[in-house]
Amino acid sequence: MQALSQRRFFPMYYARGVADVTPEFIRGCGCSALLLDIDNTVSRVDAPEATREAEAWFDTLRRADIPMAFVSNNDPERVEPFARRYGAKYVSHAQKPRREGYDRAAQALGHAPDACMVVGDQLFTDILGGNSAGMQTVIVEPLCEAEDPVAFRKRRRLEKLLLRLDRLLCARRRKIGGSQNENHVSHRL
Repeated sequence: MQALSQRRFFPMYYARGVADVTPEFIRGCGCSALLLDIDNTVSRVDAPEATREAEAWFDTLRRADIPMAFVSNNDPERVEPFARRYGAKYVSHAQKPRREGYDRAAQALGHAPDACMVVGDQLFTDILGGNSAGMQTVIVEPLCEAEDPVAFRKRRRLEKLLLRLDRLLCARRRKIGGSQNENHVSHRL
């Protein structure tokens, strides 16, 4: 039987927030481009702009010449202005977790899928889709859970349970970043 940590819906890496995913970490993983979720990853749900932390992170990525694309199940009316604001490519109506949206985003950036890293807040869309496309995946803590509808909160509870199980079964971790606490990116060995 395949180990749980090798299943498609588990992330390769964990991070508290997007700022913990540094250009050095991205390149150290052999990646050269980022595919990002929007809602609850870099922006509150339906907010017209990213959080201040995410905006500073976007500037860091631009200075490091790491191209990015937003991959979202949202309509173009939500995704296109957001992508334009931050100088990114985008795929709307991506039908996550299907891999096609991720493949289109990688192609738009001119990168092979295995050179892309996916950063998102949901196991069953962002992580499953990125893993299915053969990309490295990072799950971040959602920015806000209070805005989530009831069904979404139930899915979040299941995700949290699965993540705890994954962490228990894969206890050996190598910490990435300036601190050795749980707030930085970690990787299962």
